[in-house]
Amino acid sequence: MASCAGILGIDDLPERRPSVEGGPPQADPEAGGGACDPRKPFGAPQPIPGIGSAGINGWPWISEDETIIYFSRVGSATDFDIYRATRTSRSERFDHVERVSALATSVDDVDPNLTGDASTIYFVRRIEQTSYDLYMATRDGGGDFSEPVPIPGLNTARYDGLPFFSAASNELWFGSNRGDTGFALYVAKLNGTSFGAPARVAEIDTAGHENAPVLSLDAKTLYFASGPRGDPAEQGHYDIWTARREDVSKPFEAPTILPTVSSPERDMPAAISRDGCRLYLTRYMEEVPAHYNIYVAERPR
Repeated sequence: MASCAGILGIDDLPERRPSVEGGPPQADPEAGGGACDPRKPFGAPQPIPGIGSAGINGWPWISEDETIIYFSRVGSATDFDIYRATRTSRSERFDHVERVSALATSVDDVDPNLTGDASTIYFVRRIEQTSYDLYMATRDGGGDFSEPVPIPGLNTARYDGLPFFSAASNELWFGSNRGDTGFALYVAKLNGTSFGAPARVAEIDTAGHENAPVLSLDAKTLYFASGPRGDPAEQGHYDIWTARREDVSKPFEAPTILPTVSSPERDMPAAISRDGCRLYLTRYMEEVPAHYNIYVAERPR
């Protein structure tokens, strides 16, 4: 994800777009003649037009054609809800922003992540002040989601959040502070209709807190956020890191920071385009008024 190098065939694949949400994919006319240059770093992140430059908007999921986005927003009350917006093409601004009412409650509902066909959504619900659990809901076609339920076997009494489902590895990745050393990345294998016991991703160790995992289309490249432990002056600061592996059955190599998409603010990856050329992220700005916003960083062609 931080690099397209070594991802067999991805640079040669045209982007695919569903004619309706979760519908059959079609070629994207904006894909043009070739993808980005995988040897070049991402450019500076830019706000996504139409979502809003103030307030609190973050933690997006983006469809394969990048015309449908689900994200977290503080609405008319003080709690987060999950919202959805659309645009006619990747070059246009998002509009038709609406709350996903089937998932809304009086507590925080955040961090949406959908399967590729948009039939299942994974997200996070606040249970207590410091306890967040992983939830899921399903639907047929493009209709309303079913009543959300906690994902069996994955939650603890602490924070479990920022889920990312990888179809290539058939796994749900997430961040959790269930251990004694702060936040770390965990992964659970989908076996039929249920997930196996989550395991810590031991090779991803930056000597800081690790959270917000995002995987490339082939699950060979990982993006994640890392923040320092123990330093009150740096509390809440996160940079974006990346790691590679040669095969989904093997561990990741040593991670490295991505300086062009990291800043003095709090930066967390959220999604990667299917060709690996655009990284979507959440950035927390401490300026007055403090706010979150959704950004995208793109590799040059």
